[in-house]
Amino acid sequence: MRRWLVVIGGVAIMAGCGGSALVSGPSPTPSPSPSPSPGPQGLFVPAGAVLYGAIAQERPNACYPLEEAARFALLDLSMYLAGRTSRWCGTPDRPLQVLRGLNPTSVILLYRIAPAELNWTGGRGPVSGREYFDRLRQTNGIGSQDRWFAVGERTGDYLVDMYYPQYVAMELGNTNWRRFWTEQGWEDMWGQNPLVDARGASGIFVDGAVMVPYSNFPFCPMSAWDGTRCGVDRDYPDTYWDGATRNDALWRQHMVQFIEEVVPWHRARGLQVMFNAWTLNSEYVSLLNRTGGHAMEECGFVCDSRFPPDPRNWLRRLGNLQQATNFAILNTNAIVATSGSGRSRMDAVVWNGMRGWDVLWFAMTSFLLGYDPDRRNGYFHFTVAPDDRSYYRDTYWFDEYDPRYLHLGRPRGPAQQLSTGVWQREFDRGWVWVNPTGAERDVTVPSGTVRVLDHDTFRTPEAAQPVGSFRLGPWRGVIGLRP
Repeated sequence: MRRWLVVIGGVAIMAGCGGSALVSGPSPTPSPSPSPSPGPQGLFVPAGAVLYGAIAQERPNACYPLEEAARFALLDLSMYLAGRTSRWCGTPDRPLQVLRGLNPTSVILLYRIAPAELNWTGGRGPVSGREYFDRLRQTNGIGSQDRWFAVGERTGDYLVDMYYPQYVAMELGNTNWRRFWTEQGWEDMWGQNPLVDARGASGIFVDGAVMVPYSNFPFCPMSAWDGTRCGVDRDYPDTYWDGATRNDALWRQHMVQFIEEVVPWHRARGLQVMFNAWTLNSEYVSLLNRTGGHAMEECGFVCDSRFPPDPRNWLRRLGNLQQATNFAILNTNAIVATSGSGRSRMDAVVWNGMRGWDVLWFAMTSFLLGYDPDRRNGYFHFTVAPDDRSYYRDTYWFDEYDPRYLHLGRPRGPAQQLSTGVWQREFDRGWVWVNPTGAERDVTVPSGTVRVLDHDTFRTPEAAQPVGSFRLGPWRGVIGLRP
């Protein structure tokens, strides 16, 4: 997780066991019913998986089953997972094509860093790696007429990212560099002689696409970087730093220009682009509604150790989702649980008596308050990890995502906040309730009775007694199914 990001920058019905018709259909008896139609419209919770680096470390044989990956509506993958690697169970030669065959409707995105930085140490990839760094430094380095590399404001040197030292700072505002990043990157993935076989991918995921550079994230002059530490004081790109203050407005202008260029360019080639925005603001929402690009909101309704969330931040996340009229948000949610391992970590108590499952339901029902199946304005991601650097090493498919277990039909209107602070949204077959407050609240069913479902009851809803009112604990979310 690039928590701070950078300074200068599939929907599936491939479900397992069937579930009760009381959830996926209005029948009052638990007789089998057909699954919803394939495609995003058939899902109640369009789940996404984010898989980076050495994935599946706690799984048998340290590999991720392709059949499980193919169930997700969206996959955000490291570039090397597009090729043959033992991190995929069975080690297929072309895993993207296997995934596409298992689920033709999934959205598969491959990770790239935004043109604010360049990988200068690794093996060659799409506009990245030592070979590209050496070649571009010769043609467009410091001293050239068309300079693509950022220059240190204090030292005049190339700049190494001290938090992620595999990257060096680039001139985001240089239109020729941005064009090269876009066009050559496409050639390296989908061209005649690609470096990465991206056939089967739906597009790219662009990390580091924040709207404002943070002044407290340092760079080191390359000549002073020894591979582990900086031998002199930190430095910053001169374009956005005058020695005392940063020029956020200029950075934002360059980032907006990049987004406005790269989205239609890829769309013309049938490809999607998603940006890691870290946290969205109204300007970013307006921009993406205009361009149609998508965004990862990396700090979603649940943001690691900061649980429970600040109610104001929770409300902003809901507002962003509701306002996404022409783009989709990958709403990522993560929390740390140090006990247990793998999927069993979901059983661990992570906060004040709440298990990982309870936090999942709080985040998932919060997402359902703002998700629109017609606009398809979001994807939901959740993980419980041993630490905050392992969020994207594994993502499990839960039965909550299977529409044959959980499906309330279509929403009948927007979410509403009740006088108690509880949020409510009606669907064809019931309601979703979320309590984003620190106190237990009374909930009255608007009409009739419901079976109140959570992780422990949603697979067998007929076992829950219909009620007309109930108590909802703090930071909890539940689903009410009409009997």
